[in-house]
Amino acid sequence: MSMTKAEILALAKTISRQPDLDDDTIDIYYDDVIDEIGQTSIPPLVAIELFAITSGTVEYTYDTSAVKLLAVFAGTRQLLPASTMDMEAYNDEWRTLSGTPIAFNEGERTAREFALVPIPDASSDPLLGPEPFGDDYPDDTGVQLYSVTRDVEIPDWIALFVCIRILAKDFARPSVYQDTVFSEFCFKLSEILWKAAGL
Repeated sequence: MSMTKAEILALAKTISRQPDLDDDTIDIYYDDVIDEIGQTSIPPLVAIELFAITSGTVEYTYDTSAVKLLAVFAGTRQLLPASTMDMEAYNDEWRTLSGTPIAFNEGERTAREFALVPIPDASSDPLLGPEPFGDDYPDDTGVQLYSVTRDVEIPDWIALFVCIRILAKDFARPSVYQDTVFSEFCFKLSEILWKAAGL
């Protein structure tokens, strides 16, 4: 089972028993909480996407629903995440090297872009539908794994955490119904729910 954003926000209103909850504010807090989940070390909401590797192409993009790029694979190899400083230590000409990719770098890119390092010197075969996954896609294809953002349905076991964390944020802000004790209670309860979910 899962819950939509609208269902979680409606649940927050029901639990709060506060008719003055501002729809726009709790909507923003929902987005914030989902982004926080996506930034955790082991995010529970992830997606995977295949991408074609093109010879001579440095930059690749990932989906707009992504919060954080977790892993990149080129063929059968998982690429190492590397900062610009790491790449400078590896080779100060790293931006122009070509060969089989061994790392990916997000440091000098705009949002939702990463570079394969070295620059690929071979293209992957055309992508075909991956069914069943892993059996019929070309072995030199790129794969991205990323935590996803708010445009997904939330599993029930995370939805209550999201709802309670929204209330913790909303009741902490200055408003006619501000209640720091209730806010603190919600924050602590959300931490318990997070740990109970094994995250």
